[in-house]
Amino acid sequence: MVPGYLDATWASRDHALRRYISAQVSGSLSVLEVGCGVGANLAHVNCPEVAGVDVNSSAIRYARSVLPTNVEVRYAEASKLPFPDDQFHTVFTAGLLVCIGPDSLDLALAELTRVARERIILFEAGPPEREEVWNDGETTYWHRDYGARLHDLGLVVVTKNLPDEVSLGHMNTQVTAQMSSSTSTREGRGDNK
Repeated sequence: MVPGYLDATWASRDHALRRYISAQVSGSLSVLEVGCGVGANLAHVNCPEVAGVDVNSSAIRYARSVLPTNVEVRYAEASKLPFPDDQFHTVFTAGLLVCIGPDSLDLALAELTRVARERIILFEAGPPEREEVWNDGETTYWHRDYGARLHDLGLVVVTKNLPDEVSLGHMNTQVTAQMSSSTSTREGRGDNK
C-alpha cells in the first residue's frame, strides 16, 4: 500500500461525493457499506445502526481508530457477508464492484441482496455499452451494467447519473434497487434454508 494512502483517503471524507452518498443513505434505520475502506463514506452517515466491511485489514484498523464507536467495521468479502438475511435497511457500495472479478460478481450481488431489507444503492461507474476490462498497471477493473444484474435478481432498479458537482469521473452513476415483494422473502431469493 502506498505510504499515506489511508490518511489521504480519510482526508477526502468531506468531498462532495461522500456527502452526497451520506445524504442518500442517511435516514435509514440501518446501513451497511460493502467495501468501506477507511470509513470515509461512513463518517457522515446518520442512522441508528451503521456498519462497514472491507478486505483490507489496514484500512479496517484505521477506520476503527477514526470512526465513532457506534460504527461497526469488520473484515469480510462481498461474496461472504457475515450478517443474517435482511439485516440492513440500506446496503451500498461506492466504487467497489469494478474491482470484483467476473467469477465473484454474481455471488457478491446475491449477498448484497440477501442482507438488504429495503434497498441497495450502488455508486459505481456508469453502465457501459458493452462490458469492458481495463488495467491501470496495478489493478484490473471490470466495467459492467450493475442495474441490469440486480434487475435479473428480481429487484426494481432505477439508474441515474450523479450530479456533475459530485461525480468523480469514472464513479458517475447511482443505481438504486428497491426490494420487490418477491425479494423481500428468502423464498423469492432462492436461498430458502
